[in-house]
Amino acid sequence: MPIGLPNIFSRQSDFEARRYLRPRGSTVFPTPPRACIEATDYSEACALAREATGKAISIQAWNIVAKIKEVDAFISRDHEHRVAEMHPECSFLAMNNDEPLASKHTSVGIEQRTRLVESHFAITPIPLRFARIDDVLDAYAVLWSAERFAAGKHRTMPEHHEQRDARDLLMRIVV
Repeated sequence: MPIGLPNIFSRQSDFEARRYLRPRGSTVFPTPPRACIEATDYSEACALAREATGKAISIQAWNIVAKIKEVDAFISRDHEHRVAEMHPECSFLAMNNDEPLASKHTSVGIEQRTRLVESHFAITPIPLRFARIDDVLDAYAVLWSAERFAAGKHRTMPEHHEQRDARDLLMRIVV
């Protein structure tokens, strides 16, 4: 989930993550602006986003707005040394020594990600009752990045400068 919500600008972390994932950068969609988290439906969220940024939000962004709002209500600047935003596709790319992977929606992509999880965790991931295999794999990728973050061996996007939102939350993606 995104941590740190833009007001009238884009997050540098989203831009750098898209660039890092090229040619599959579209897996990182722009974080909705703060104005959207109070919207009650997609059309209202799009109108609020257009007012704030000149652009509507994607349906994918709308589908996680409620969860973004939950995280935003919980998180504070005091948490930034213990809690960080991660993106599974960035994690998998880093796990794979920056070598691109096939889409997670293909059998080749699932096999590649499964091998990476097996090599890093010595466990064969399986689909769970309420989670598809790609979601299980994504959870392991985020765990991999979380362990790197906890050990201080992570990469941060943006790499060269800090960007904070109106609540002074650090807007970054950790790998």
